[in-house]
Amino acid sequence: MAIVEGYATLDEVKADLRLTTTVDDERIERAIEAASRQIDNTTRRKFGAVATEARTFSADGDTVWIDEAENITLVEESNDQTTWVTVTDGWVTNPRGPVRKLERTSGADWRTFVRVTADFDGGAIPNEANQACRIQAVRLFKRPDTPEGVLVGDFGAARLGRVDPDVLALIRPLARKVVG
Repeated sequence: MAIVEGYATLDEVKADLRLTTTVDDERIERAIEAASRQIDNTTRRKFGAVATEARTFSADGDTVWIDEAENITLVEESNDQTTWVTVTDGWVTNPRGPVRKLERTSGADWRTFVRVTADFDGGAIPNEANQACRIQAVRLFKRPDTPEGVLVGDFGAARLGRVDPDVLALIRPLARKVVG
């Protein structure tokens, strides 16, 4: 099994686990993928992969909030998502960094729906996402050793939370803010 769009490598997690054999590689790879998707779901974004595609968004007057995008190649609007009209001018974007919103500068407000074709998400995998993935992958890998979510050690029993607090602290600043 190969890791698909993981935020950590097999070697990184094996080093964290202090493992040198290949016996558990498949379980570790599954843990890395699960931790990576957990980060995607928590942050509402995907790091690393760039998808050039058309996505549809709801308009709110003269503003449309979109997923993080770069290289916008086409903007269209529609009232019914059946008939689309290309918008060639009369709108602006954020001048710095990835685009998060489109604003209408002339004419009427946006129609009900706006379809944007662009490169969505992507960019380098932040160090925080890598570290969070490694911590959570180790936690998921060791989960069979903690029946009922209880870890028993030299100092007694301790209940483990669903997500490590350090993982949340690392990825919370990376989360996409939901507007509206």
